[in-house]
Amino acid sequence: MSGVTTPFIVIVSGLVGAIVMALIALVPATMREATIDAVRRGAIDAAEQLRMTHERYAATVSSRPRLPAPKGVIRPVEPPSPSAFLQDLVNETRSRPNRFEFLSPFPWPGREPPAFDEFRKQAWKTFQRDPNVVFTNEETLDGQRHLRLAVPVRMTTQSCVDCHNGETTSPKRDWAMGDVAGMIEMLTLQQNTRRIGRYFPEGALPWGSKTGTVGDVSHDAGFVRGAGGDMIIVVFTRGFPVLHDAEPVMGEIARLAAVASGLLPA
Repeated sequence: MSGVTTPFIVIVSGLVGAIVMALIALVPATMREATIDAVRRGAIDAAEQLRMTHERYAATVSSRPRLPAPKGVIRPVEPPSPSAFLQDLVNETRSRPNRFEFLSPFPWPGREPPAFDEFRKQAWKTFQRDPNVVFTNEETLDGQRHLRLAVPVRMTTQSCVDCHNGETTSPKRDWAMGDVAGMIEMLTLQQNTRRIGRYFPEGALPWGSKTGTVGDVSHDAGFVRGAGGDMIIVVFTRGFPVLHDAEPVMGEIARLAAVASGLLPA
């Protein structure tokens, strides 16, 4: 009996060990892929919502007739044009981690032409071929990973087409319904370095995480890889009215866990 059981136990132990090692290697990569995918989907949703807001505004404002004011009556202040409205919205994001830009190679007279780098040139070419796609690229800025994406802005109302074609100073006067007139660009952090990764600078220890916040409840779930092994950690906080106060706590918990795991010196 022992002659049969011993090899069987050895084989099973070896298989279990191999499975465990495979999971250890697989989980961090899977979490990073899931994080990137979640960031990408969230960024696309945000850019699409901004684009749809612009389209609805254009349809509403452009459909209102502009009647001459009666004699002696001061005309009320006109609402901004759809493009000016969109530009006002993106200007509000300039100081935030997730930033938007509204770009067009045919800027309205009086507006400074935007600089088109290689990303924007390729995105514009892509939208001319297929206006239903989202153009994306991963970039590293200031040592942090960012997702950069662009969605097209199209001529969706006849009144917009007529306005751009009828203005004598318009840089392009042969627009048609459905033409891509510009694009919304979004730059968003792929990795929040203020929570689990607070004390793991890029290149020191490989790590990745997926953050979330609902009300005063915040979390960060991720991994840290080291020469002596890997650490998987999930941190939840509750009761912090300001997220800025919760993030250092999550970072310190992750640091202490890494010290206890031997990934960081005490």
